Amino acid sequence: MNEIQPSGYVFTNRAGNWIDPRDFQRDFKQTLKRCGIREINVHGLRHTFATRSMESGMSPKALSKILGHANVGFTLDNYAHVTEELMTDEMANLQGFL
Repeated sequence: MNEIQPSGYVFTNRAGNWIDPRDFQRDFKQTLKRCGIREINVHGLRHTFATRSMESGMSPKALSKILGHANVGFTLDNYAHVTEELMTDEMANLQGFL
């Protein structure tokens, strides 16, 4: 069996070559459907990652660097969504402070 050499791509075919994004998106959606998971596009996973990272306490600056953004403001405005649970937790923290 031939060993596949690292190509630098995250998602590759069996030969180690890049996968067309449209093909990957199609296969991803089929996998979600097969598993009974609501449809979300791959970029939506990036937003979910950012939101969950913020909820876990990751610093906005670190998250911005991980996502490859030029500034924290862009990350916070476009990727880190505030959930009801996060707002409730933050208000509980504030109440404990007072």
